[in-house]
Amino acid sequence: MVQTYQSPVRVYKYPFEIVMAVIFVGSEITYEYHSEDGAEEVIERKCQLNVEAPYLVKKIAGVDYVYFTQKNALDRRKRTLLIEASNISFANRIVIKENCCYYVSFLFVFTAYSLKCFSRNGLSDSSIETIIYDYLRLKASESLMLENRSSFRD
Repeated sequence: MVQTYQSPVRVYKYPFEIVMAVIFVGSEITYEYHSEDGAEEVIERKCQLNVEAPYLVKKIAGVDYVYFTQKNALDRRKRTLLIEASNISFANRIVIKENCCYYVSFLFVFTAYSLKCFSRNGLSDSSIETIIYDYLRLKASESLMLENRSSFRD
């Protein structure tokens, strides 16, 4: 079942150039692009995240870390940072995609200070949930057929 998420826009009282803290354990850069004038940068990396789950769930899943691909596109002219992330771990069973955007609030562009805004949306789809849902729907329809057959015998 596909689930989507859209966060409210958060506003930070910091300039766009102040970087927010990154929360992954490690990363490996797989692609890097810098424009000639230095205004645009694109970096793709494989990230390792710590799983925030109970110990028993980690043991059952057999993982302590989850791997994601992340693409960061920085445009210094527009003062935007677009981040696209998707999971690698369990990609055949669970699809997770997340898009984030940091940008300067247009309300405060011409003032002495600017506010940094942040928005996020995401999508997750689990084939395991879909399989369970289809199985339960099939069993429910089978029980309905059995119930209808037994009512005709009476």
